Amino acid sequence: MVDGEAGTKRNIKKDILEFFWILFGMNLTLTRWLTMLQLKELENFILDDERHNVPIGPRANLHWLYIVPWGKYKAVTYVRENYGSPIIILAKNGMDQPSNDTLLMGLHDKIIRINFYKSYIAELKRAMKDGAIVIGYFAWSLLDNFECRLGYTSRFGLVYMDFDTYSLVKASAKWFKKILKKDNKKNN
Repeated sequence: MVDGEAGTKRNIKKDILEFFWILFGMNLTLTRWLTMLQLKELENFILDDERHNVPIGPRANLHWLYIVPWGKYKAVTYVRENYGSPIIILAKNGMDQPSNDTLLMGLHDKIIRINFYKSYIAELKRAMKDGAIVIGYFAWSLLDNFECRLGYTSRFGLVYMDFDTYSLVKASAKWFKKILKKDNKKNN
Protein backbone atom coordinates (compact mmCIF):
# COMPACT_ATOMS: atom_id res chain seq x y z
CA MET A 1 0.00 0.00 0.00
CA VAL A 2 1.11 3.56 -0.62
CA ASP A 3 0.47 6.44 1.73
CA GLY A 4 -0.91 9.18 -0.55
CA GLU A 5 0.57 12.19 1.25
CA ALA A 6 4.03 10.95 2.03
CA GLY A 7 4.34 8.57 -0.92
CA THR A 8 5.78 5.91 1.37
CA LYS A 9 4.91 2.23 1.39
CA ARG A 10 3.07 0.99 4.47
CA ASN A 11 1.93 -2.45 5.48
CA ILE A 12 -1.73 -1.91 6.39
CA LYS A 13 -2.18 -5.49 7.64
CA LYS A 14 0.75 -5.06 10.02
CA ASP A 15 -0.68 -1.74 11.26
CA ILE A 16 -4.06 -3.37 11.91
CA LEU A 17 -2.48 -6.31 13.77
CA GLU A 18 -0.38 -3.96 15.88
CA PHE A 19 -3.53 -2.03 16.77
CA PHE A 20 -5.37 -5.17 17.87
CA TRP A 21 -2.44 -6.55 19.90
CA ILE A 22 -2.23 -3.44 22.06
CA LEU A 23 -4.85 -4.99 24.35
CA PHE A 24 -4.98 -8.75 24.94
CA GLY A 25 -8.00 -10.26 26.70
CA MET A 26 -7.10 -13.56 28.29
CA ASN A 27 -9.45 -16.25 29.54
CA LEU A 28 -7.36 -18.80 31.42
CA THR A 29 -9.55 -21.56 32.77
CA LEU A 30 -7.22 -24.51 32.93
CA THR A 31 -3.63 -25.70 32.64
CA ARG A 32 -2.61 -28.97 31.01
CA TRP A 33 0.62 -30.83 30.31
CA LEU A 34 1.50 -30.72 26.61
CA THR A 35 3.34 -33.59 24.96
CA MET A 36 4.57 -33.13 21.40
CA LEU A 37 4.50 -36.20 19.17
CA GLN A 38 6.20 -36.74 15.84
CA LEU A 39 4.04 -39.06 13.76
CA LYS A 40 5.64 -39.64 10.36
CA GLU A 41 5.69 -36.17 8.84
CA LEU A 42 2.95 -34.72 11.01
CA GLU A 43 3.38 -32.95 14.30
CA ASN A 44 0.70 -33.59 16.82
CA PHE A 45 0.28 -33.08 20.53
CA ILE A 46 -1.54 -34.50 23.52
CA LEU A 47 -2.99 -32.43 26.35
CA ASP A 48 -3.17 -34.27 29.63
CA ASP A 49 -4.04 -33.46 33.24
CA GLU A 50 -1.54 -35.91 34.70
CA ARG A 51 2.03 -37.01 34.14
CA HIS A 52 3.35 -40.37 35.40
CA ASN A 53 -0.04 -40.93 37.11
CA VAL A 54 0.38 -37.73 39.15
CA PRO A 55 -2.31 -35.05 38.64
CA ILE A 56 -1.14 -31.62 37.46
CA GLY A 57 -2.69 -30.15 40.62
CA PRO A 58 -5.57 -30.60 43.07
CA ARG A 59 -8.92 -31.01 41.35
CA ALA A 60 -11.77 -28.55 41.81
CA ASN A 61 -15.36 -29.84 41.75
CA LEU A 62 -15.53 -30.24 37.96
CA HIS A 63 -13.74 -33.33 36.66
CA TRP A 64 -11.67 -31.29 34.15
CA LEU A 65 -10.77 -28.32 36.36
CA TYR A 66 -7.48 -28.53 38.27
CA ILE A 67 -5.91 -25.90 40.51
CA VAL A 68 -2.55 -25.03 38.92
CA PRO A 69 -1.41 -21.51 39.90
CA TRP A 70 1.93 -21.69 38.03
CA GLY A 71 -0.10 -22.07 34.83
CA LYS A 72 -1.18 -18.42 35.21
CA TYR A 73 2.44 -17.29 35.36
CA LYS A 74 3.41 -19.42 32.35
CA ALA A 75 0.46 -18.25 30.22
CA VAL A 76 0.88 -14.53 30.98
CA THR A 77 4.65 -14.75 30.46
CA TYR A 78 4.15 -16.60 27.16
CA VAL A 79 1.86 -13.83 25.89
CA ARG A 80 4.34 -11.16 26.99
CA GLU A 81 7.29 -12.88 25.31
CA ASN A 82 5.55 -13.91 22.10
CA TYR A 83 3.13 -11.07 21.36
CA GLY A 84 5.16 -7.94 21.95
CA SER A 85 4.23 -7.35 25.58
CA PRO A 86 0.59 -6.27 25.08
CA ILE A 87 -1.57 -4.81 27.81
CA ILE A 88 -3.39 -7.82 29.31
CA ILE A 89 -6.80 -8.10 30.92
CA LEU A 90 -7.49 -11.46 32.55
CA ALA A 91 -11.14 -11.91 31.73
CA LYS A 92 -11.85 -15.08 33.69
CA ASN A 93 -10.14 -17.00 36.48
CA GLY A 94 -11.75 -19.13 39.12
CA MET A 95 -12.77 -22.52 40.40
CA ASP A 96 -15.94 -24.24 41.46
CA GLN A 97 -17.13 -25.98 44.58
CA PRO A 98 -19.96 -28.51 44.84
CA SER A 99 -23.45 -27.07 45.17
CA ASN A 100 -24.46 -29.75 47.67
CA ASP A 101 -22.28 -28.15 50.37
CA THR A 102 -24.21 -26.86 53.34
CA LEU A 103 -25.02 -23.15 53.44
CA LEU A 104 -22.36 -22.69 56.13
CA MET A 105 -19.72 -24.46 54.01
CA GLY A 106 -20.79 -22.47 50.94
CA LEU A 107 -20.40 -19.14 52.73
CA HIS A 108 -17.12 -19.98 54.47
CA ASP A 109 -15.07 -20.83 51.38
CA LYS A 110 -11.87 -19.54 53.00
CA ILE A 111 -9.75 -22.64 52.71
CA ILE A 112 -10.29 -23.57 49.09
CA ARG A 113 -11.44 -20.49 47.15
CA ILE A 114 -9.44 -17.82 49.01
CA ASN A 115 -6.29 -19.95 48.80
CA PHE A 116 -7.03 -20.45 45.11
CA TYR A 117 -7.21 -16.70 44.46
CA LYS A 118 -4.21 -15.94 46.70
CA SER A 119 -2.02 -18.41 44.81
CA TYR A 120 -3.18 -17.34 41.33
CA ILE A 121 -2.81 -13.64 42.13
CA ALA A 122 0.69 -14.30 43.53
CA GLU A 123 1.66 -15.95 40.22
CA LEU A 124 0.12 -13.03 38.33
CA LYS A 125 2.17 -10.57 40.42
CA ARG A 126 5.30 -12.63 39.66
CA ALA A 127 4.56 -12.37 35.92
CA MET A 128 4.04 -8.61 36.30
CA LYS A 129 7.33 -8.30 38.20
CA ASP A 130 8.95 -10.06 35.23
CA GLY A 131 7.52 -7.44 32.85
CA ALA A 132 3.92 -8.39 31.99
CA ILE A 133 1.55 -5.43 31.77
CA VAL A 134 -1.74 -6.47 33.40
CA ILE A 135 -4.46 -3.88 33.99
CA GLY A 136 -7.45 -6.07 34.85
CA TYR A 137 -8.40 -9.30 36.57
CA PHE A 138 -11.90 -10.75 36.78
CA ALA A 139 -12.97 -13.53 39.12
CA TRP A 140 -15.04 -16.38 37.70
CA SER A 141 -17.68 -15.40 38.72
CA LEU A 142 -19.42 -12.77 40.82
CA LEU A 143 -22.52 -14.91 41.44
CA ASP A 144 -23.19 -18.62 41.60
CA ASN A 145 -24.81 -19.22 38.27
CA PHE A 146 -26.38 -21.75 35.92
CA GLU A 147 -23.63 -23.65 34.13
CA CYS A 148 -24.58 -24.65 30.59
CA ARG A 149 -23.72 -28.35 30.97
CA LEU A 150 -24.09 -28.85 34.72
CA GLY A 151 -26.95 -26.60 35.73
CA TYR A 152 -26.71 -25.60 39.38
CA THR A 153 -24.40 -28.45 40.46
CA SER A 154 -21.27 -26.26 40.68
CA ARG A 155 -20.78 -22.97 42.49
CA PHE A 156 -18.27 -20.54 40.98
CA GLY A 157 -19.44 -17.30 42.54
CA LEU A 158 -18.13 -14.96 45.19
CA VAL A 159 -21.77 -14.52 46.21
CA TYR A 160 -23.82 -17.52 47.36
CA MET A 161 -27.12 -17.80 45.49
CA ASP A 162 -30.10 -19.67 46.89
CA PHE A 163 -31.62 -19.33 43.36
CA ASP A 164 -35.15 -19.15 44.79
CA THR A 165 -35.04 -16.57 47.53
CA TYR A 166 -31.78 -14.87 48.51
CA SER A 167 -28.09 -14.24 47.99
CA LEU A 168 -25.34 -14.01 50.62
CA VAL A 169 -21.78 -12.74 50.37
CA LYS A 170 -19.16 -15.50 50.73
CA ALA A 171 -15.92 -15.19 52.68
CA SER A 172 -14.02 -14.99 49.37
CA ALA A 173 -15.96 -11.87 48.34
CA LYS A 174 -15.09 -10.22 51.67
CA TRP A 175 -11.44 -11.17 51.11
CA PHE A 176 -11.48 -9.61 47.63
CA LYS A 177 -13.00 -6.42 49.04
CA LYS A 178 -10.26 -6.27 51.69
CA ILE A 179 -7.37 -6.66 49.22
CA LEU A 180 -8.92 -4.14 46.82
CA LYS A 181 -9.24 -1.57 49.62
CA LYS A 182 -5.65 -2.23 50.71
CA ASP A 183 -4.40 -1.85 47.12
CA ASN A 184 -6.43 1.33 46.63
CA LYS A 185 -4.93 2.89 49.79
CA LYS A 186 -1.43 1.93 48.62
CA ASN A 187 -1.97 3.64 45.23
CA ASN A 188 -3.46 6.88 46.64
